[in-house]
Amino acid sequence: MRKGVLIYLILLAGAVLFLGHYFVSNISWMLSSGSLTGFITFRWDYVILYAVLFSIFGLLLLMPMQRNKWQKCNLGYVAFIVALFTEMFGFPLTIYLLSSLAPLPATAQQPEYIFVSTMPGFEFRLLTTSLIAGIVSIAAGILIILGWKEIFRNRKKEGMVGTGIYRYVRHPQYTGIIFIVTAWLFAWPTLPILIMWPILVFAYYRLSRSEEKFMLGKHKKEYEKYMKEVPMFLPGWNW
Repeated sequence: MRKGVLIYLILLAGAVLFLGHYFVSNISWMLSSGSLTGFITFRWDYVILYAVLFSIFGLLLLMPMQRNKWQKCNLGYVAFIVALFTEMFGFPLTIYLLSSLAPLPATAQQPEYIFVSTMPGFEFRLLTTSLIAGIVSIAAGILIILGWKEIFRNRKKEGMVGTGIYRYVRHPQYTGIIFIVTAWLFAWPTLPILIMWPILVFAYYRLSRSEEKFMLGKHKKEYEKYMKEVPMFLPGWNW
């Protein structure tokens, strides 16, 4: 087993042991009929606000070489984000569907909240799992911006970009997008998200391969050497 893969497996096991109970309690609560009273529903102002903020991460990507494919992937990302926050703050479609198809348990272990507001006329509860996903999203957003910044800085130069964050991964923007959608998949695993996640990840993977094929056509020897030295999405994990 490669050293990089082993390190990631150890980190993953540590994350599961340290954070797993938060996600287990959150998911068990979401799959109970009692969770309907705990949702913040029909707050379309929240839906719009969060959807716009998180969509900006996807739109920060500088347009790659194949414009149509880039547009399709980013539209898929925006659809993922809209579906996520529509269920979170708008209408809990998954719970209603599951309760109509099969009886859900009436109660479950209550999720852990990091923040609860009880101010008159204002209701807001922040799940610990949402905070974790938010932190991952911020880190992923920084990764996206670093990749965008490097491309923008080298936009007038001929040849490929292999400086800055591109010394560590070949597709930092797509890595960031995949981190964001994966974090929210675990924080809020609704039916639309479960369906859309593998499609979106595969779409960005195919887009990455398509762009690499384009670069090989323009800078064959240089880019072949770059591909051997720098991993695709994760440092130390090349395939």
